Amino acid sequence: MAWASPARQFRFPLGLRFSSDRKTRPMWITAPRQSSAASQLRERQALQSTPQNPATRRSASGLRAAKEKIRNNRKLKGDPMIANRNLFRLTIVGTLVAIGMVMLIALSSAQVKPGHKFYFKDKAKIATDDNEVTTRVIVGDNESEGRYTILSDLWKPGFNVGTHYHAKHFETFYLVSGEAEWTVNGEKHLMHAGDAVYIPANAPHSARTVGDKPAHFILIYSAGDYEGHLEREASYTEAQRNDPKIKEMLRKLNDFNPVVKK
Repeated sequence: MAWASPARQFRFPLGLRFSSDRKTRPMWITAPRQSSAASQLRERQALQSTPQNPATRRSASGLRAAKEKIRNNRKLKGDPMIANRNLFRLTIVGTLVAIGMVMLIALSSAQVKPGHKFYFKDKAKIATDDNEVTTRVIVGDNESEGRYTILSDLWKPGFNVGTHYHAKHFETFYLVSGEAEWTVNGEKHLMHAGDAVYIPANAPHSARTVGDKPAHFILIYSAGDYEGHLEREASYTEAQRNDPKIKEMLRKLNDFNPVVKK
């Protein structure tokens, strides 16, 4: 009985195989067969359907934990790569903020400035109307861009305001009709239609109507905010305005400083 030794195969780097048989000595060179696309797909599906070994899962979990630990250590030690990345992010954010500020400034400067205005008594805005004063706005704070407020003030008979001063504001009163008594820095005068008085900041002054007719004044208040003063007063009820805390808050906001007699 003839015995034939098994064939030997030798692998080469390029994937070629060299086979020989000691008995018959045939020689050939073969290349490994390439699997088809369908075969590769089946192999992948088989691998995905195969349940993982618990040990493999633990190993993968440990690998993820190790990577996370390395990242955390880099953050703690100030890894240059992370520092550069954070610097890049800060640069981008700073650039966007700067662009937004430039656009905001450009939009604000492009706003249309207030134009001219005609004043008509029957159409004017009424800021105050009570049993003491009726106030109409001739030029408001926004219209003068905060430079001054011009008002039409109708003081009703019996109206009076005690001695006070304004730390930041200047006032000019022009009497259109009626009579009023003004005292500024201790100097007292009875004023008639066509008279006017200028009151600088920090000058104590007081005023009252005289007779049974109202006194009509044109008030120029500089810098502006008298309109804001009236709006703040109107936002509270009379009972609220009499509350000591609210009264003191409004006094400071409106730059109204009473002079206490000694």
